[in-house]
Amino acid sequence: MISSAALLPLWATCVDRLKDRVNNRTFWEALEHTVPVAVEDNVLIIGLNAEDFNYASYILQQTTLYIVKEEVAKAFNQPYDVRLIEGTTPADWIAAKTSDATLLEIKKRESTLSQVSSVASSRTASGGSSNWDNLGDSIARYYETVPHHGLPQGKAQFLNEALYQLAESMNTLYPENPDEATERALARTIERVARFADVTPTMLAFELMRTRAYLQSAS
Repeated sequence: MISSAALLPLWATCVDRLKDRVNNRTFWEALEHTVPVAVEDNVLIIGLNAEDFNYASYILQQTTLYIVKEEVAKAFNQPYDVRLIEGTTPADWIAAKTSDATLLEIKKRESTLSQVSSVASSRTASGGSSNWDNLGDSIARYYETVPHHGLPQGKAQFLNEALYQLAESMNTLYPENPDEATERALARTIERVARFADVTPTMLAFELMRTRAYLQSAS
């Protein structure tokens, strides 16, 4: 592992060589504002302060970034990927990794919810009670993917997503003039989701009405 003290002269060498290779004064200024932060998992992390982050695009352009990587490989005697972050301290790098993890979780949840929606939509041809049961099964599987779903914040996150899924599914499963069987099927699904979210079915039904009204007004 390369120490912080060793990073400074190595990156300074890269900056000097890059100025010789790229004839662009703004690119030079961008480099002069960068600070080497760390090397982790074959990635060189360099940073710019928030007030200087407008320079980032001059470094991250495909052609210039390729040259940066070339000079990094020469100076460090091995190839590294290069990551530019906002901030110039190890704490800023930790914050960036935390943000990365959060975005990854969001993408996973969106992917799972998309699968839930796809499964539910593929089973809505007849509109019978079995389709409501299938929707409930899909939402239950989604609940298992929500981080910390046993905690209040996890349940709130699940509830928010489940409400949107229920509201969208009602466009297919819930006709304009529903019969008794449809009303009871919807009620069973609401009661099931309410148990997962640890809320009363009446409260969930109320929020579902609000969510559906919002989606209809926004469309």
